[in-house]
Amino acid sequence: MSASATSTEDVGLIVYQVGQKVAIADRTTSGTETVSFPTVAGRRYVVNLVGFAAGAGQLRGGHELHEPVTPPPVPQPQERS
Repeated sequence: MSASATSTEDVGLIVYQVGQKVAIADRTTSGTETVSFPTVAGRRYVVNLVGFAAGAGQLRGGHELHEPVTPPPVPQPQERS
């Protein structure tokens, strides 16, 4: 699974599963960050989007968004008669 965020300011993405950090993307100070991570069907993951903006050499503030995601279940093979 992948998640991306784009901004003219600094953003980062952190993925958690059961409180454990499983992936992070924070390479640039502007533009697009993309994080890819393996998933297990039925398990819940949280994608944390963190953003910062600077103005005149001062940090203007941080913003966070926590978005839970659950991968779809794996289709089960159907029995043939």
